[in-house]
Amino acid sequence: MDDVKAKIQDKEGFIPTSKRPVMLSIPQPMPMVLVVVEEFIQVNQMDKPKAFDEKHQLRANASAKVISLDERVGLTEKFGVAISVVNEKVKSVDQKLQVSDKTMAT
Repeated sequence: MDDVKAKIQDKEGFIPTSKRPVMLSIPQPMPMVLVVVEEFIQVNQMDKPKAFDEKHQLRANASAKVISLDERVGLTEKFGVAISVVNEKVKSVDQKLQVSDKTMAT
């Protein structure tokens, strides 16, 4: 700390005012304190939205509506069929061009 005081005092021993900038070095433990404070703030920032969601059941209602829509329209089945068709086409092209074999050989 004496070394910091020496850096900011002028020849007569006075601490300079706003006439010239003062550079202070941050002690080593300070970055760790900043990380801990940042994590604490991030954790607490999620408390209010989570409490709001729990109070108004927004996420639960949205999930229920998506599930209901999926059951009515059959999106899961349609996506499943589409993925199977694409996978079969990829296998067909792979067998035709032998991409997997050439890739494994290199």
